Amino acid sequence: MVIDFAKKKIKNFWQIRFVKDTAILQTSTVLNTGLSIFASIILARILLPELYGQYALIFALVGLLSMPMDWGVGYGTTTLLAEAYTKADKKKIKDVITYFIQTTLIISLIIGSLAFIFAPRLGTYLYHSSQIGHFTRLILVALILGNFFTLLGIVLQVMRRIKELAILENFNKLAYFIFPVALVLLHFGLLGVVLGHLLSSTLFFAISLFLYYLLSKKIDLLPGLKEIFFNLFRLKSSYYLKFGLLIAFEKNLSKLYTLIPLTFLGMFAATQEVGFYKIAYSYMSIPIVILGPISRLLMVQLPKDKTEDFKRLRTNFKKVTLYTGLISILLVTPFIFLAPLAVKFFYGSAYLPVAGLTTFLAFYTIANGFAVGISPIYRTLHKMKLSIKLHLIILLFNAPLAFWLIKSYHAQGAIWATVILNVTPVIIFLMVIAFLFK
Repeated sequence: MVIDFAKKKIKNFWQIRFVKDTAILQTSTVLNTGLSIFASIILARILLPELYGQYALIFALVGLLSMPMDWGVGYGTTTLLAEAYTKADKKKIKDVITYFIQTTLIISLIIGSLAFIFAPRLGTYLYHSSQIGHFTRLILVALILGNFFTLLGIVLQVMRRIKELAILENFNKLAYFIFPVALVLLHFGLLGVVLGHLLSSTLFFAISLFLYYLLSKKIDLLPGLKEIFFNLFRLKSSYYLKFGLLIAFEKNLSKLYTLIPLTFLGMFAATQEVGFYKIAYSYMSIPIVILGPISRLLMVQLPKDKTEDFKRLRTNFKKVTLYTGLISILLVTPFIFLAPLAVKFFYGSAYLPVAGLTTFLAFYTIANGFAVGISPIYRTLHKMKLSIKLHLIILLFNAPLAFWLIKSYHAQGAIWATVILNVTPVIIFLMVIAFLFK
């Protein structure tokens, strides 16, 4: 009886579309993560701590320069497109997709060009290396080309074509694995890494354009490329832009929690220590990778719940937050104990100091488990201004503390700063959400 009851419950649970979509994306994410880890191991072993630290600084500089280029277009498009698709509003669907392309083009031509020009100077100022800035330029071009792949992914996600999305993303990740690693193995060094990213982005820009064209021919609600082109000159996107900018400001503030430790560490410590921190941070981020698909699907599911039943929105958010938090605690425990063996086995003896940096980072991992639904719920409730104010207050108090910790204790200080910067906002944001629901 008990077994039959359990089987029935599991069967009913599996019939929920959100659960099935999450399982598909999680499987895809595990494969993607495996490729990323394998690539990072190869790169770390070939480049060794010194060059691997420079590799980390290239992407830290990319993160800083890409912040002014992030106007929240992707996240804004996901939320707005989900609402429009739920209502089968063909005109709004066309306008939202046009807004994505229109705004992306403006950002790329104006801000992208400025970032490209000043990257070497910023690399020299922050990290005493203009070469880091020159390599950053190539990654910036790759990011711009990757925008159309992002749009295709959003469309597939909103349409709940999760299998197609998972397959496409796996091929994308495979390309980002093969090209950089192959060029590094061919002795191109750091140049090979950045050229590999550029080649992958160029390839998937062409593939995404072609696949969207095919999709628009089959799905009546989707506008064709010609329709989008003519709509570029007609659309007044002030409403969408305002919504997207609020999301961008909030997202960039939250991104600082990751960039601050790495940027300050690059200023005060040797690149070898930057490499150690990068490995420790990446290692302790693995347990929560499988929770990423849940956050992505919530960006579509929560606006749908809000449109159909607000009470269900509140219930689903509470359940997801509790479950993902508990899952993160279960997942992180073995990673703590296995760190010394895992680091030595995968990365080699040169990276042994990393093992001592991982334990305290468990609090960062657990906090991110409970944070899976925070950004989607604030966007769904249109409480972005409140979210921005909270981020600013948190950074005002925590950034100077992080600066002092990293300047005084280098890699160990960066670990402490990472935990403080990530745990504090999760606690505060969840308390505010509980108040809003009341």
